[in-house]
Amino acid sequence: MRQNKIISVLSVLSVPSEEPLQLKLNDMEFITLLATPADIKELFVGFLFTEGIIKKWEDVLCLDECEKEGKRVSIDIEEIVETINPKSAIITSGCGRGVTFQRMIDTMITNPIQVGCELISRLMKEFLSLSKMSRLHAAALADKDGRILIIKEDIGRHNAIDKVLGAGLIKRIDFEDKLLLTTGRLSSEMVLKASRAKIPVVVARSYATSLAVKWASMAGMTIIGEIKADSMSVYSQQERIVND
Repeated sequence: MRQNKIISVLSVLSVPSEEPLQLKLNDMEFITLLATPADIKELFVGFLFTEGIIKKWEDVLCLDECEKEGKRVSIDIEEIVETINPKSAIITSGCGRGVTFQRMIDTMITNPIQVGCELISRLMKEFLSLSKMSRLHAAALADKDGRILIIKEDIGRHNAIDKVLGAGLIKRIDFEDKLLLTTGRLSSEMVLKASRAKIPVVVARSYATSLAVKWASMAGMTIIGEIKADSMSVYSQQERIVND
């Protein structure tokens, strides 16, 4: 007797949401990002910041969110300092196939902040407990005393970082003595984004890629990965990490 196979179909409500989100910059179609449709304003502000198109929140003259024709954010800034050629965009290794117009590390981070191993382990444990983790990536901004200031989630690690940095920019937080935490592996694009904010310490749940280590060393950034109960890997600028 033939038996029917049972196929489980998840409800649309139980899977992560992913939508095309559009940015108009100075009344021109600029870019469409595939992302989780939450914290959209923060996502695009963070994206413009990490691409070097804006330097601070005050560079934004006007921002408007519209959902009449899909989810769209319209941002006006005083000027685009450098002409961006879409053909020069780099398709990155992020889960959502991120895009960046940045070409190289152009920042040197000199903040001598020191952070203890125990604090880093505790921060990562708290970070993972706060983020849902089951279906989305997360990023967080923390201070050197171990307080998590901002946490955001998205289908892509790079989007989550843009959301965190965008939220920090809007709140006028000084990034130069902060820690950035992220789920998953640490890629070169994430190092580029953190370097734009001059964040001295970046901590990932998993490992770092070879190009991430190279670029972090060039930027003077400390990157840490493979966080476990009794160990972690410090890939660059080890002098910022102390035993406590």
